Amino acid sequence: PYFTTGLVAYSVGLAGTFVANSVTKAGQPALFYIVPSLLAASLGTAAVRGELDALLSFENTRSKAAIQAREEWKAARDKERQREAVE
Repeated sequence: PYFTTGLVAYSVGLAGTFVANSVTKAGQPALFYIVPSLLAASLGTAAVRGELDALLSFENTRSKAAIQAREEWKAARDKERQREAVE
């Protein structure tokens, strides 16, 4: 569902960019129209599916692993500093 709605939202945002270009006769930043349509589609899909809390509180497993590795590195560094201070 997210891919399909995202694809439709991207198309709508891109179409909005072309309409704005035609109306204003000036170049428009495409992301100005695409990003809001993608955000609205993602939030709408999550709300309809009852997954809004999961979407808003999403944490990537890769970022969790990076945070854990950083904390382990800090702990090892602090132990090393304490050991050097004793010597």
